[in-house]
Amino acid sequence: LTYLNDSEHRDKYNVILCSKIHKEEDDDLHLKAKHYLDKEANENELKQVIGDTYAAHDLSDDDVLIIGRNGIIIAGPNFKNHEGVVVAYLTLMTRNMFMRSLFQRTFILADVLKHIRHLINEHESNPNSISIIRNLLSEASADVILLYEIQSYLMESVTDMEVIQEPTDPAGKKLYKVLNIGSTLSRLQRRVTDMKKNIHGSKGEVDALRNMADTVSESREARVQEQVEANTKNLEDVYRANERASASLDVMQVVLAGSLSFDILDRWHGLYLGIAGEIEWAKEVYSYIYDVPCLLFILNMACWGVVGGFVRWILNYLGEQASGIMAVKYKVNGRINMDEFKTYLATKQVDTEDVDADRLSYTKKFAWDETDKTAWGGGCPKIEILMDMEYWHLLRVFIQVNPKQTTMTIDDVKDKFFQDLKDWNVIQDGATIAEESSATDVTPRGIKSSDDEEEGEDDESEEDGFVMPESSHMKRAKAEYEEGTRKFYPESETIEEGDEEEEEEEEDEEDE
Repeated sequence: LTYLNDSEHRDKYNVILCSKIHKEEDDDLHLKAKHYLDKEANENELKQVIGDTYAAHDLSDDDVLIIGRNGIIIAGPNFKNHEGVVVAYLTLMTRNMFMRSLFQRTFILADVLKHIRHLINEHESNPNSISIIRNLLSEASADVILLYEIQSYLMESVTDMEVIQEPTDPAGKKLYKVLNIGSTLSRLQRRVTDMKKNIHGSKGEVDALRNMADTVSESREARVQEQVEANTKNLEDVYRANERASASLDVMQVVLAGSLSFDILDRWHGLYLGIAGEIEWAKEVYSYIYDVPCLLFILNMACWGVVGGFVRWILNYLGEQASGIMAVKYKVNGRINMDEFKTYLATKQVDTEDVDADRLSYTKKFAWDETDKTAWGGGCPKIEILMDMEYWHLLRVFIQVNPKQTTMTIDDVKDKFFQDLKDWNVIQDGATIAEESSATDVTPRGIKSSDDEEEGEDDESEEDGFVMPESSHMKRAKAEYEEGTRKFYPESETIEEGDEEEEEEEEDEEDE
């Protein structure tokens, strides 16, 4: 978090203790502190080790202290006498350097929050803005939590730290004064407190941005709801128009049936030829009909009624056969053998393949109609399956079958489908298929789900679920659970139900 996954290249504080600093020109030359900050060769050499130099002090005639941004150098024959003060100063500087990186991380977090605010303000320009904003807010919230923890550890570290005692020798006293350990520690404590304020401000910004993101999401949902209402109203208008058109169609069917019946009757007596009076057999057969008033009209009306009723019966029969579809859904979430599944799918006439892919998932839906009527009891079901193509999982199965066209029940169809998957080795051994089904009866009266049935019927449907053999790890987990139960509740300590009731009554009497 602090070093953005690049901790190997983080800054490090260097402390160099040596007896002497050698120069190539004169190995025995000993320079004073001011000569090391000459803005030329000497200082440039030191910058390569301890960073930018900003101070140099003579601790004694022989000892020199040089302070840089990323380290210090103590050169002199008495450098070992200063190890305690140097180590105390080193602990403070390492904390200071870590704190510097942590402050930079809080600034980066502030920039990310500004970017999130910009995305929220411009969310209309990107259809994927909501998902991007939510992901960034989630990451920012996790960073804020970790920063809070790190800040608390730092506060505990600098609070419990004890200041080293001042040395007694003159060089040590001067080193202690120059490094100013006590003031440095107090500055670190104040900086840790300031860091807490920055993190608290970032947390407030995250909360505000989350509320803004929720508002944007709700506004989008409101627009979608308005569109749905508008579409629903349009669908209602279309439905009413379809009803009117259906009524008109029914009338036209009756009228056409009448025209058909009139033509059929005309073919019997020859009037459509216009010469029926010249045909002797027509006179002999239909003379009574021609002579009786309105009898021919009555016959036409009767023929119309017979043909119209037959046409209506045929249409109603066909509509009834097309309705009453039974549908069942299963939530499988089981791993499969992808090679065997491709082989199995090659034997089917797949008519629909829908792909839904994004940055995190890749799913595919296959749909086909079975063709072997003998194997499916006379009626071919329609099967849809949803696959996770990235992790090779069968997610859901949707089966539709017309019970009026097959002798198999919906449970028989389900069992046969999963048995086919087993026979083709699509389902791996030991996989468990849990049934989360809702059988649906699609009838002209509406859709009736098994969820609306009684509880006992639901239990029976669950018991009829198709369950594959349990895997070895599931059996082992059950055995461990049962073993742990026996250990926790020994048989010798088992309390009968009647004893529990008596104890509860005694406790109630005591309470009273």
